[in-house]
Amino acid sequence: MKDGELAAIWLDGRYGKSIKGSALFFNKTTKGNGFGIDTCLEKGTCECCRTKILSDEQGNIHLAYRNITLPTGLVQKQVRDMGYKLSVDNGKTFSAVKTISKDNWQIDGCPHSGPSLAATKQSVNAVWFTAGGGSGIYYSSSGKNASFGERRLITAYGRHPQLVSLKNNKLFMVCEELKDEPEEKPMKMKHSHGGMTMGHEQAANSKIVLRILASGKEDKVITITDGQQPDHHAVILALDRGVLMAWIREQNGQSEICYTKVDTN
Repeated sequence: MKDGELAAIWLDGRYGKSIKGSALFFNKTTKGNGFGIDTCLEKGTCECCRTKILSDEQGNIHLAYRNITLPTGLVQKQVRDMGYKLSVDNGKTFSAVKTISKDNWQIDGCPHSGPSLAATKQSVNAVWFTAGGGSGIYYSSSGKNASFGERRLITAYGRHPQLVSLKNNKLFMVCEELKDEPEEKPMKMKHSHGGMTMGHEQAANSKIVLRILASGKEDKVITITDGQQPDHHAVILALDRGVLMAWIREQNGQSEICYTKVDTN
């Protein structure tokens, strides 16, 4: 964080079956004392979609995660859209949850794809995957303490986006992209707070793609891999003169970590 301390959020199963899904917890260090007592920020979040915590230049703390809601009018139908919380007092308190985009994705299971946030001088920016109202990776942005605007489709073929901002206020998003838009199939999984088993189909061949966004619109696309291997779950780190990316590649029954650097000057 801006004051040099560390903060963390995580999904927690300590409430067992008394709630649906997981609970979102927060904790931070204080000078000389390490982490203190953790705080539950939300009960009833998606079981295991990756969460995001971001500290901006002003010291505000931004959180994003996939929430579980039961909207009025949808009897016994759960919606798993992206939730957002903000702290302007160094993590002492957080705002009530806001929905980044009302995608209204009705899915009874965890899609294993969380949101990503990046801050520029003007806005907080979010990217995420949904199949509500059209499958793909979407983008939205928010001004200071304001609600997020209307979503914009970035790619219908992308999955697992990760976003960073550079000093020039441009955004860099990396994700995996399938050659063809996949048929949506229900995931086979069973969650329990004593353990978790999930049935995944073998990863399909996909390419790692870097997109440069300016004012929320696509400025440049750089294809990192050729799509001839199952490359997936890329991560990205901003450097002084570019970005560093790493991803998982599966081949010959084994997984390995690949990486590359892209100079953006």
